[in-house]
Amino acid sequence: MSGIDILHGFQSLRTPVLDQIMMLITNLHSETVYILLLPLIFWLVDKRAARHLAAVFALGLWANDVLKDLFHTERPFRSHPELNPPSGAAETALGGAFPSGHAMNPLMFWGLAAWYLRRPWFNWLAGIGVLLIGISRLYLGVHWPLDILGGWVFGGIALWFFIKTAHFWRGEGQSFGQQLAYAILLPLVALGIAVKVAPGDIHTVLTMVGAYMGLAVGFALEERFVRFDPRVGSVASQVLKVLVGFALVMGLRIGIKALFGESEPVTFVRYGLMGLSATYLLPLIWTRFVTKGR
Repeated sequence: MSGIDILHGFQSLRTPVLDQIMMLITNLHSETVYILLLPLIFWLVDKRAARHLAAVFALGLWANDVLKDLFHTERPFRSHPELNPPSGAAETALGGAFPSGHAMNPLMFWGLAAWYLRRPWFNWLAGIGVLLIGISRLYLGVHWPLDILGGWVFGGIALWFFIKTAHFWRGEGQSFGQQLAYAILLPLVALGIAVKVAPGDIHTVLTMVGAYMGLAVGFALEERFVRFDPRVGSVASQVLKVLVGFALVMGLRIGIKALFGESEPVTFVRYGLMGLSATYLLPLIWTRFVTKGR
């Protein structure tokens, strides 16, 4: 059975209700989901795991964007208009098709989360989620089956790499100066590679590079000058911390865009400041005015 036959088979299953369900599943891999999850893990659960997951999130998206530009594979619904994705699906399918970011990046992120949590029930939940997100891309007609398989292969290789180098991404054994140097130089190297090798979607690359630089600089500053404990505080104060944190992050996300637009330099700065506010400014506010260093 060919790839187009498989996609036609999925198309035959389409109903308005199933379209909405599959759009919901596919949007589990979206910028907003990660913007919500990563700060919550850092603010409430485990700072080291959050540092590691942030690297997987940002650098994984960067790597996928570079790979898409290198392979430059056409989306199935563009060469086969009869596939006609449901409303909104085409907006989730920018750039090339191979490898699928919706296959590659959730496998990396949720695979690493499972590695930290080490609970059988979560392993199953993560695995099913990754599988369903991949299937949703076939149902929507925005990826070839090979795109999904390729995404899982690349994602599995990248996950292995990030697990083997966990100590580096968590900043273990690094001085403050080293952490700052890595936080600035690694994103700049990534940006340089993208500009040289795969300049097709530099806006997305700048988003990821800016976000990771802001997050990583904030991680270093927080560890050196703040050292807040994410689990300190009553339930009410933890809720307040989350509300204040999201007000900072989302205020920057919306406010900078409203004031200065979405040019490439503004995008880089905007996401950098969002990352910095999540990993340094909010912890600083929290320890100075709420826990007072406890």
